[in-house]
Amino acid sequence: AEALDWLGLHAHALEVRVANLSIAFCTDDDGTSAIAQQVNHLVSLGIVVTAAHGNASDCLLTPGTRLTSYPGSASYAVTVAGTDDRATVTRSDEADFSQFLRGPRNDFNLASPNLLALKPDIAAPGDNIRAARYNSTDRYATDSGTSMSSPHVAGAAAIVLEARSKIDPGGVKDVLKRTADT
Repeated sequence: AEALDWLGLHAHALEVRVANLSIAFCTDDDGTSAIAQQVNHLVSLGIVVTAAHGNASDCLLTPGTRLTSYPGSASYAVTVAGTDDRATVTRSDEADFSQFLRGPRNDFNLASPNLLALKPDIAAPGDNIRAARYNSTDRYATDSGTSMSSPHVAGAAAIVLEARSKIDPGGVKDVLKRTADT
């Protein structure tokens, strides 16, 4: 919470336009938690916030369990699920990440649908992702989870903002969702 407050206070001066939150908690949320509201506030300040949807194994749940925790429960966050590309370039063999959680958010109701409760918003590679190792300048690590998926989408958001600097976070989210397959 303190880090989100700090970001809100300093983002404009630092020209931060995208923030990635590769954290998720094991508490099912309807988007009204304090952390979710902080994320919505950051978006209102012009920051695109990507958030990991979470992993079943971290919560000691069966893969496929319906759970949307904060910060990914925030209505205006770009909440990211994980995929497994099966180590191929071919799109037709892709699958859900083995420890996937599913949505929608717990307040979604078909009788009176709130489309902001349809979480996650998008999916990105999350299985066996090679990334820079923490506290190293020349080492790499391989990890799996939505914390590996969310940075892919944050990077894509930065590319959209570079091409269209005047676009707001809602517009970026829309572009990402509409063009995810292309």
